[in-house]
Amino acid sequence: MEPSPAVLSAPPCRRRAVGSRVGYGFITWLLAEQPDLLDTALERGPAAVTLSFGDPGPFAARIRDAGVPLGCQVSGAAEARRALDAGVDGLSRRAARVAATASATARR
Repeated sequence: MEPSPAVLSAPPCRRRAVGSRVGYGFITWLLAEQPDLLDTALERGPAAVTLSFGDPGPFAARIRDAGVPLGCQVSGAAEARRALDAGVDGLSRRAARVAATASATARR
């Protein structure tokens, strides 16, 4: 489940390493329902953003324009091509079992 706006807007935790940054990961179809979460994350200057379970196209330009590397989880060749066409910087392969579990959870 994606972090709530309250979590994203909370003050950053203290970090031991000066200047360390974090990345944000979003379930893409949920992000489409709450696109302001991406703006909030990008305002924080993340090290990277990763999108999973959906088309990265609608969000890729905003992430690239912010100068943030974009990764995408994919389940196969068709999703990999779509992600590369959207201009992602890196891909990771999602296990079939994870995809099936997420899909079943979404239908609940």
